[in-house]
Parts: sequence; C-alpha cells; structure tokens
Amino acid sequence: YFKQLEEAGIIIINKIDLLSEIQLSQIKGIMQEKYAGKILLYQNSFDKDHIGLWLNTLNDYDSAGSLQSLAIDYEIYAAGEARLAWFDGELEIYSANNTAIHEAGDLINNFYKKVNDHHYPIGHLKFLINSCTKISFTGSGQPPAAIQIHQAGVVKVLINMRVQTEPARLRQLVADVVNDLEILSGSKIVTNNLSAFQPGYPRPTHRFS
Repeated sequence: YFKQLEEAGIIIINKIDLLSEIQLSQIKGIMQEKYAGKILLYQNSFDKDHIGLWLNTLNDYDSAGSLQSLAIDYEIYAAGEARLAWFDGELEIYSANNTAIHEAGDLINNFYKKVNDHHYPIGHLKFLINSCTKISFTGSGQPPAAIQIHQAGVVKVLINMRVQTEPARLRQLVADVVNDLEILSGSKIVTNNLSAFQPGYPRPTHRFS
C-alpha cells in the first residue's frame, strides 16, 4: 500500500465530504509532509467540479517523466499475500415481505462487523447488489454501508473478500452471518458458488530484477 503511494505521481484523497474541517486539515498536513513532491487532490466524488479537476489533471499529466524504480522486497509482499484467505460467493435473498434490499444491507454490514469483531485484518470486502450497487470496505473503522431501500422480493448479492485468516474460518463466518439473518428476518437466503481458499506464497514463472 505504501509502495503504491510512493510510486504514484498523483494521489487522490477521496470522500472528503465525510471529514470535518479539522480532520481534513490534519490529513492535508500529513500528506504534504510525506508526499510534498506529488500532485495531491482532495476530492468529493459527488462533486462535478472535483471530478472535472481530477480528469483534467490526468489529461495534463506526463507520467513518463515521473516514473521511478522502487525498491520492493518481494519476500515481504509474497509473505503478505500468502496470509490472506480469499472468499467468493453468490447469495440470493428471498423475502415474503419485499424487504430483501433491507436484508442485503444488514447482511453486508453484519459481514463487516463480524470480521472486525474477530480482529481479522482486511484486504478488502466487496459486495455487488443486483449487479448495480457496489459496497466495499478496505479496512476497519469505516461506517456501516448506507443502502437506498426500496421494495424487492428477491435480491442477488455477489461477494468478494480478502481477509487475513484461514479459509475455513472465513467460510464459517459467512455461514454464521447468513444463519443469524435468516432467523432474525424470516427471509430465505440461498448460497451459490461459494469458494474459500488461500493461494499461498506466489511463485511467478518470470520476474524482472
């Protein structure tokens, strides 16, 4: 993560609309201290002017003149990758009360809460509701996801998670959250194509040195 920031010529600090003026001022101070030689953009992605500035900055940016070779310890990177469990799956929520969207929101936030309760470091938690609403968590301390609620009898949720734990524990966490929500809501949740695994230490066929 820090190597990506070190390599970047442009760094975008997003979601500043969720910060107080004091918090934003503190972040600006930290970023200016650590990354003074880079272009720093502070952005609310719901603001058209902010998006326009971002796009114009990219259009005017000469990336070729700013590339640098980073000293990356592959052993550290590979060891970190090897400790992450991956989980992919598809859930379908069936609600007789047409509250499936509400249940999907509870399901997603309960996943996030359970991972934090177990103190599992998060690579990412990504969810896609009905192929249109994306929810993601990239670390602990984020607020619960806010989802626009409307009536729906059936909802499909795609899940992609990378968490530092064992695959069996991650699979059990998913099963517990699904079971708890079924009991609490009365909805039926069908699980499809669940896969939990740990790729292990990556050993590429070719590497540049």
